[in-house]
Amino acid sequence: MQIESDFAVPMRALLAGARRKQSALLHLTQQLVAAESPSDGKAAVDA
Repeated sequence: MQIESDFAVPMRALLAGARRKQSALLHLTQQLVAAESPSDGKAAVDA
């Protein structure tokens, strides 16, 4: 099933955008993985 949209973005453009933001995306991923958020600690969850 193919879905067409007025907002379709060519895959090459998506890849180029992801490559431009690769460093920032990796940094954010590292921060999210390293964040401690025990569910019983409101301040940690909010952070």
